[in-house]
Amino acid sequence: MLEEAARCISGLLHDETVDFDGKYFQFSGARQEPARCRTDCRCGSASPARSGASASRAVRRWLELGFPSPEVLKHKRGVLDRHMRGHRTATQDAALLVNLQFLLGKDAASLPEAQQASALAGSVDQIVDRIGTYVEAGADQVNFFLPYPWD
Repeated sequence: MLEEAARCISGLLHDETVDFDGKYFQFSGARQEPARCRTDCRCGSASPARSGASASRAVRRWLELGFPSPEVLKHKRGVLDRHMRGHRTATQDAALLVNLQFLLGKDAASLPEAQQASALAGSVDQIVDRIGTYVEAGADQVNFFLPYPWD
């Protein structure tokens, strides 16, 4: 599924429209809206693709964290759970979203030390395992940040 998602995201970042017919994802004529800078753009602005459950945000409380380590995320999950106890909204109704830099094919050891703890780097299997550590730490949703320029 992750491999298909990476192919879909890459197509959306590089092409005007994308057709895809995979096992997990199927679409025809898809485009990223609003329009974003392409890799040949000279303006230098980054516009990472973001997808999420915006409909669920209307009915759920959520906390979005940018680039934490799994240990920091686990701590924040505990804080959120303690905060939600005693409120009318049950703890399971509070979603914890985490944003992580997605660096498929990059060696995690080659990244700056501060970035190593909060990036998804390596092979597909390494990234899947790393996402598992975030799920175990309490993440309800993982958003990928794709740094510009896109490879």
